[in-house]
Amino acid sequence: MSRSAQIAGRPMDADRNSHVRYALGAVGRLLELDDRTAVRAAMLGAMIVVLIGLPLSAALNIWLDEAFTLHSTGAGPLVAWAQAITFDGQPPLYFVLESLWRELNETSVVFARVPSMLFAAAAVAIIVLAVHRVTPRIPSFVVALVTAINPIVIWAATEMRLYALVLLVGAVLTWTFVEGFLVEGRTLRWRAWYAIFAIVGLYTQYYIGFIFVAHAITILALRRHKMWSFLGVMAIVALAFMPFIPVAIMHVTSSGDFVTHTTFTHAVHAMLDTVLIYVLPHNLNWTGAAKYVGFCFIAILAMSLLAVGYPRVINTIQFGVLIQWFASVLILSVVFGIAGLPLDFVSHAIILAPSSLLVAFLFIESSYSRRLIGYSSLTIFTIFALMQLQSQYHPPFSKHGDWQNVAAMLAANDKAVPIAVIPAEFAVPLSWYLPRAII
Repeated sequence: MSRSAQIAGRPMDADRNSHVRYALGAVGRLLELDDRTAVRAAMLGAMIVVLIGLPLSAALNIWLDEAFTLHSTGAGPLVAWAQAITFDGQPPLYFVLESLWRELNETSVVFARVPSMLFAAAAVAIIVLAVHRVTPRIPSFVVALVTAINPIVIWAATEMRLYALVLLVGAVLTWTFVEGFLVEGRTLRWRAWYAIFAIVGLYTQYYIGFIFVAHAITILALRRHKMWSFLGVMAIVALAFMPFIPVAIMHVTSSGDFVTHTTFTHAVHAMLDTVLIYVLPHNLNWTGAAKYVGFCFIAILAMSLLAVGYPRVINTIQFGVLIQWFASVLILSVVFGIAGLPLDFVSHAIILAPSSLLVAFLFIESSYSRRLIGYSSLTIFTIFALMQLQSQYHPPFSKHGDWQNVAAMLAANDKAVPIAVIPAEFAVPLSWYLPRAII
């Protein structure tokens, strides 16, 4: 039978399935993965983030910081670069990307939040693949579900700020560090990706620079013969960031008004609280039944692991993941103890979320000699995430300051109440919803 006859005799579903298999195989080859199940799970996790993030992005109002983003990114990428440096006091990459995106539609809040949604979805996919590489015994689809519904991921996906991009950078740096410097063998491709995202990270958030120190410590501890390769990558990153160093110094020296000065012990406590929020989603302000039920779950999990969990010896790669996470937490604790804690600490430390999740899954796998313990742990994590999502997102779906309703009230009563006195910065989010003629 001829080739054309064979094709003509095949059902359409067969062609569609072959295309899907080819696409999955291509992604797997690009990422050097042998298990297509992990690729499917990564795609599922990304899809869940989009399915949750899209309706929330449509329902949530903007808040003060998002109004600043709209203000900084509404006049083109060159203005966004300048505004990020002078007005927002941040590295400019996210604002430039957001400005380029908003040139397609400058009026839609949902459209402006799409880049963050895509960054968060990609971060989840990368985390799923990294977990599969480091802890292959945990089912990838379970990892995808637990990670995709994590409230810090959903929050970043609906936030018109740089945090979803930082989450993605953290996920990629964690994975490429493992593949490029902890795994023996041909790793040039992974080191190239590490260098690219290291540069992207520095032009997005300055804290990422301290993660490189943690990675250097890990290499010294476990893969000392790869230190010269790591230093070579860091030299490339330093050269790429060198033109921006004077601006970075200016931002760091002028950030005193936006931090709370504290002690080292308090910084460590805040860091551990934040890591716990990333891993076991909860709100430190939980009260009543939610608080008691939540922490009963923590107690049950801890006792179960102690009673019937038998931790197994971890390999060098897994030990490297633990060292780089511990070193990152310790270094950032020292930095925040000296420089002060950012006002919104959980969001500013989001670079630690991917490695914290990876360590949590590693902890589960190390006690996986009895599957009941592993599945119970994952179930508890899922319950916590769902409880926090319900606590965080419920009608009327408003972020900090419901400016949409305030604007509606002022617009409806502009003749009866001609003057509203508010702090100057609040005029930025209010002006998005209130006709300029009334302000």
